[in-house]
Amino acid sequence: MPPRMGINVLPNEILHTILSTFTTRTILPLTSTSHRFHALILQILKSRLLHAAAHPNHKLILECYHPSAKFYTPYLFCEYLSTPGLSLSSPSSSSGTHPPTHQPKPSEESGLANLSTLHSYFRPIKPLSHRRKALPSHPAGLAGDEWPTPQPLGLSDKHERFVCQDIHLESHELFSQLVTSVNLVKIDPKSGGFVCSAPVGEGLVRVWRWWLGDAKTKGEAGFGGAEAEGEVEGRESRILWGDSKSDIGLVMGVEQIPVPDLQQGAGTGMGVLDREDPPVSYTLRYEGLAIRTVRILLQLEDALGREVGERKAIVMAWKR
Repeated sequence: MPPRMGINVLPNEILHTILSTFTTRTILPLTSTSHRFHALILQILKSRLLHAAAHPNHKLILECYHPSAKFYTPYLFCEYLSTPGLSLSSPSSSSGTHPPTHQPKPSEESGLANLSTLHSYFRPIKPLSHRRKALPSHPAGLAGDEWPTPQPLGLSDKHERFVCQDIHLESHELFSQLVTSVNLVKIDPKSGGFVCSAPVGEGLVRVWRWWLGDAKTKGEAGFGGAEAEGEVEGRESRILWGDSKSDIGLVMGVEQIPVPDLQQGAGTGMGVLDREDPPVSYTLRYEGLAIRTVRILLQLEDALGREVGERKAIVMAWKR
């Protein structure tokens, strides 16, 4: 009787090639097939996560603004830094085309559950110019430079490297709010416009008065230098998460803006009561952006799938 043939007799290289054709959402249920499948799929997902975070043709853009500054705060392109805790088992597999040469034991590497908790870190890049270079004409006939100027709530140019933003808290305010939105975009190399856009996540960050005070007392250590090379010690304590799932977070540096005592009551005989907190102003430095890596991968695959579908639709329409 001839021996029974099955998929398990195939070498790792062929299995790896077959499994690589599946999308991430399709391949995940196959991990329970066998230990061999689990090891191969784990290696494929690691490679995909690494390449998705630093994809050359798609960029992350961050929109972070006070609710009252939505229409004049520019979006920020983000530069990829690192994905702590994510590495491939061997240098030869870094390209994602070579399967693992052995089957790791369950205790040898972290499993799929750990991959879902990883975050990739980016640095928001200072904008070259604002999205709106000049204010439009006022309906009442006022020129753009004659509009009433509100208290500055948008970005400020106070640092050579980092994007900065000033926030102000009156004596009765316990926190300020920042709306965050992250999108994955593909840029047209000719026009410079966005070919497509996929939402990665959005949230609302509350910057509490007590957190600002604590962050200021922790020193002036920034996100550059050693951390840019992969050292992330102390970074988590400076992250403000925008949602309950910790999918999107902002790594903030804090500097206090000196405010004269009783500035609000100067010349009026009214000052800040002893039981009230004084008005304070701080400068926030956007030192980093933390994104759950699996969200980037899923949105990138969806965007690539839509591009393939659009190209097929164009070809079919042309044939008609």
